[in-house]
Amino acid sequence: MSPGARGVCTVLLIAGAALSVDPRALAVAWLVLALAAASVGLGGVIVRFALVFIAPIALGALLINGLLHAPVPGDQWWSRFAVAAPAAMALSLRIAVIAAAFQLCFLPLIDGGRLITFLRTWRCTGRALVVTLGGVTLVAELKLRTRQVLESRLAQGLGAVTTWGALRQLPFVLLPLTVYMLDAAANRSDLWARRNLVERLERYRPSEAEPGFGAVSAAALVLCLGWLGVALWFR
Repeated sequence: MSPGARGVCTVLLIAGAALSVDPRALAVAWLVLALAAASVGLGGVIVRFALVFIAPIALGALLINGLLHAPVPGDQWWSRFAVAAPAAMALSLRIAVIAAAFQLCFLPLIDGGRLITFLRTWRCTGRALVVTLGGVTLVAELKLRTRQVLESRLAQGLGAVTTWGALRQLPFVLLPLTVYMLDAAANRSDLWARRNLVERLERYRPSEAEPGFGAVSAAALVLCLGWLGVALWFR
């Protein structure tokens, strides 16, 4: 898919998700995105994200909306949750579709120089390009540092090897991560200045040319426009 079509599809998918209020349409959109992601080897990433992050959001939204909803005299106590379920599902599925759109459109670009080509297409150059690439690499480094801190505390017997035990370690992980981020930011700035990274990125040319606008890009744009039309139709 061409960089321009990839960016436009991302915007259309997010706009459709933001405008849609029908949980069924959002569920179908997420399923299509998950299948598309599976075709490029990212299906597991989207499904895990939904199970780890979206499912708790859906449960919390259901509980909050159900408790805030005024009960109808004579109805069962659980009827308020049944009334609140569509809104809670729409909220969680909207977040799931937006996250899946970002993951499907941008995760394939991280390896190699494709991300640089994409950002240049959308006029992200100079220091903005360096900061964006630095933010992408920082995510992977934070995951590594978090794992190191957790394993260190577990080795000292300060936590349990469970999900709940890892969550209880979160306050003790934040301070080392904050110190690391501040130190890494200072070191990165000094390193980039000494190596003239801005000028080197401007001269960088990927070994493989980015695909142009073809059948895949056209089909993706048609599907995304159709999704936006469905979202507006059922609004």
